[in-house]
Amino acid sequence: FTRSRPFYCQMVGRGTRIHPGKERLLLIDNLFLTARHSLCRPAHLVADDEEVAEKLTEAAERDAARGTDLDEEARSQAKADVIAEREAALAKKLAEMRHRKRELVDPVQYAVSVGAPSLVDYRPALPAEAVPPTAVQIEALSKAGIFAGDVQHAGHAEAILATLADRKAGGFASPKQVRRLELYGWTRAGQMTYAAAQKVISRIAANGWRVPAGLKPDQGLKAET
Repeated sequence: FTRSRPFYCQMVGRGTRIHPGKERLLLIDNLFLTARHSLCRPAHLVADDEEVAEKLTEAAERDAARGTDLDEEARSQAKADVIAEREAALAKKLAEMRHRKRELVDPVQYAVSVGAPSLVDYRPALPAEAVPPTAVQIEALSKAGIFAGDVQHAGHAEAILATLADRKAGGFASPKQVRRLELYGWTRAGQMTYAAAQKVISRIAANGWRVPAGLKPDQGLKAET
């Protein structure tokens, strides 16, 4: 028994190695004891990540009487279920964010706005990425207009900062500009240049922070940029 997925795969791999006289391998899953101690389970051999492994395990336990296999069909179904749950949770979170009156931008909302899917559901791949953000990263995020309180990992903070740097170098709208325009109905503000976004915001500001007649959200977006 182990908590290490690579070691678990290695042990099972040795067990499945062909050898004269060996016909089968008995792989024991201690059920609730395995879950209690966060040990690896058979589903970890084929799952892409922890959530998919959990879904596969739930399906196997639920259909134990039918002897559900951990085959490609089961893995695909588990993955689809996890994606559906993530999308539902994200939609709920974004709906809640729309009602927040916060000066800084929520990192997930910003990722969706600028079309950065890798930042929407970030998961650390290495131990160094899983540690909390550093004080320097938090300060840099806040300075850029991102609410650092919702960034849990240093790897996530670094990925956001890299995206911010790339967008700034490309002349795209800043997080605060994107957030401001979204409050006024723009849905593609993340595609706008810094100069175009500032031009629109200036027109709104000059009109008492009301959208001027004739200026419609996202209309003529390419022309503005």
